[in-house]
Amino acid sequence: MKKTISFLFGWCVIVAVLLWSVRLWALQPSFYYHIYDQMDLADSLDVSDKDLDRCITVLLDYLNDDRQDIKVNITKAGTKRVAFDWRETTHMKDVKRFYQKAMLVRNVTSFGAIVLGIYIYRKKNGRFFLAKGYLRACFSFLIVIVILGLWILTDFTDFWIHFHQVFFTNDYWLLTPGVDFMIDMLPEPVFHQLVITIVITVLVILGCACLWSGRILLKKAPIGFEEET
Repeated sequence: MKKTISFLFGWCVIVAVLLWSVRLWALQPSFYYHIYDQMDLADSLDVSDKDLDRCITVLLDYLNDDRQDIKVNITKAGTKRVAFDWRETTHMKDVKRFYQKAMLVRNVTSFGAIVLGIYIYRKKNGRFFLAKGYLRACFSFLIVIVILGLWILTDFTDFWIHFHQVFFTNDYWLLTPGVDFMIDMLPEPVFHQLVITIVITVLVILGCACLWSGRILLKKAPIGFEEET
């Protein structure tokens, strides 16, 4: 029983870390500002840096529930226009619902990790079970990461399309470059860098915890402790 609960604890930690990392980077305006500067995106879209930065801030504030809409005007090629049309607005409603569900999972797994961790830790040799369960969960997660990583590195477009097909029930995410400003300001390289940054963050955090868990097991774990029920 302790083995199973410890393994579940490990997965709660992994999912929580993943979704906290998504929150950290995906809703960080400066992350996008930096990439926009690197890509010189404002000039290529014929908009000002101020308008481009304001648009991404509006979208992130909307996702974070700091505003109720994504209405914003920009000047593109010398002409004033509304940045996002009804299709883009509808898609952002879907994105917000998806994000809120993801954050609910983050909260549940964070709470689950705390409760399960305390429960097992108070048992005999509890910390050793937690360390072993966490390492087992990380090993299984590593297999998933390797498969997804190869997919992302070899064909990110295919990965991104399947991601949307799995998590969205309509086709409003299919936006047209040059027509829909949302896809112009958030081209594939932006999401590619976002995914890579999140994955690296997760691996660093989980990796440090793995080293700590390994240290606990190698230096202090009693022989045969896993035979306990």
